[in-house]
Amino acid sequence: QAVAGLAADGRQVVSRAKSEAANYEKVYGEPMPVKELADRVASYVHLCTLYWWLRPFGCGVILGGYDRDGPQLYMIEPSGLSYKYFGAALGKGR
Repeated sequence: QAVAGLAADGRQVVSRAKSEAANYEKVYGEPMPVKELADRVASYVHLCTLYWWLRPFGCGVILGGYDRDGPQLYMIEPSGLSYKYFGAALGKGR
Protein backbone atom coordinates (compact mmCIF):
# COMPACT_ATOMS: atom_id res chain seq x y z
CA GLN A 1 0.00 0.00 0.00
CA ALA A 2 1.02 3.55 -0.65
CA VAL A 3 -0.64 6.50 1.06
CA ALA A 4 -0.58 10.21 0.24
CA GLY A 5 -2.16 12.86 2.42
CA LEU A 6 -2.60 13.10 6.16
CA ALA A 7 -0.32 10.54 7.79
CA ALA A 8 -2.64 9.76 10.70
CA ASP A 9 -5.54 9.10 8.33
CA GLY A 10 -3.30 6.90 6.20
CA ARG A 11 -2.30 4.82 9.21
CA GLN A 12 -5.97 4.32 10.12
CA VAL A 13 -6.89 3.20 6.59
CA VAL A 14 -3.90 0.83 6.44
CA SER A 15 -4.85 -0.59 9.84
CA ARG A 16 -8.41 -1.18 8.62
CA ALA A 17 -7.14 -2.90 5.46
CA LYS A 18 -4.92 -5.23 7.50
CA SER A 19 -7.82 -6.02 9.83
CA GLU A 20 -10.18 -6.77 6.93
CA ALA A 21 -7.63 -9.07 5.27
CA ALA A 22 -6.87 -10.92 8.52
CA ASN A 23 -10.56 -11.41 9.33
CA TYR A 24 -11.29 -12.70 5.82
CA GLU A 25 -8.47 -15.22 6.02
CA LYS A 26 -9.60 -16.33 9.48
CA VAL A 27 -13.20 -16.92 8.32
CA TYR A 28 -12.63 -18.36 4.83
CA GLY A 29 -9.20 -19.96 5.25
CA GLU A 30 -7.71 -18.32 2.16
CA PRO A 31 -6.17 -14.94 1.36
CA MET A 32 -8.57 -12.13 0.53
CA PRO A 33 -8.89 -11.25 -3.19
CA VAL A 34 -7.43 -7.83 -3.97
CA LYS A 35 -10.67 -6.53 -5.51
CA GLU A 36 -12.65 -7.51 -2.41
CA LEU A 37 -10.13 -5.78 -0.15
CA ALA A 38 -10.20 -2.64 -2.29
CA ASP A 39 -14.01 -2.61 -2.23
CA ARG A 40 -14.16 -3.01 1.55
CA VAL A 41 -11.57 -0.31 2.21
CA ALA A 42 -13.32 2.02 -0.25
CA SER A 43 -16.64 1.42 1.53
CA TYR A 44 -15.02 2.28 4.86
CA VAL A 45 -13.51 5.48 3.45
CA HIS A 46 -16.83 6.40 1.81
CA LEU A 47 -18.74 5.84 5.06
CA CYS A 48 -16.91 8.79 6.60
CA THR A 49 -18.30 11.09 3.89
CA LEU A 50 -21.94 10.22 4.61
CA TYR A 51 -22.49 11.54 8.11
CA TRP A 52 -21.92 15.04 9.46
CA TRP A 53 -20.36 13.78 12.70
CA LEU A 54 -17.56 11.91 10.89
CA ARG A 55 -14.60 13.70 9.35
CA PRO A 56 -13.74 12.49 5.84
CA PHE A 57 -10.32 10.92 5.42
CA GLY A 58 -7.68 13.27 4.09
CA CYS A 59 -5.68 10.68 2.20
CA GLY A 60 -5.66 8.60 -0.92
CA VAL A 61 -4.46 5.00 -1.05
CA ILE A 62 -2.88 2.84 -3.74
CA LEU A 63 -3.53 -0.81 -3.00
CA GLY A 64 -1.75 -3.53 -4.92
CA GLY A 65 -1.60 -7.27 -4.69
CA TYR A 66 -1.44 -10.59 -6.45
CA ASP A 67 -4.19 -13.20 -6.28
CA ARG A 68 -5.79 -15.86 -8.48
CA ASP A 69 -6.66 -13.16 -11.05
CA GLY A 70 -3.02 -12.06 -11.32
CA PRO A 71 -1.45 -8.74 -10.34
CA GLN A 72 -3.90 -5.94 -9.56
CA LEU A 73 -3.61 -2.28 -8.64
CA TYR A 74 -6.40 -0.14 -7.18
CA MET A 75 -6.50 3.51 -6.21
CA ILE A 76 -8.92 4.57 -3.48
CA GLU A 77 -9.73 8.27 -3.39
CA PRO A 78 -10.71 10.24 -0.26
CA SER A 79 -14.32 10.24 -1.50
CA GLY A 80 -14.41 6.44 -1.31
CA LEU A 81 -14.24 5.79 -5.05
CA SER A 82 -12.10 2.85 -6.08
CA TYR A 83 -10.61 2.41 -9.55
CA LYS A 84 -8.51 -0.38 -11.04
CA TYR A 85 -5.37 0.72 -12.89
CA PHE A 86 -2.38 -0.71 -14.71
CA GLY A 87 -0.30 2.11 -13.24
CA ALA A 88 -1.20 4.91 -10.85
CA ALA A 89 0.29 7.94 -9.13
CA LEU A 90 -0.95 9.64 -6.01
CA GLY A 91 -0.15 12.88 -4.26
CA LYS A 92 0.82 16.43 -5.08
CA GLY A 93 2.76 15.77 -8.27
CA ARG A 94 0.45 13.26 -9.89
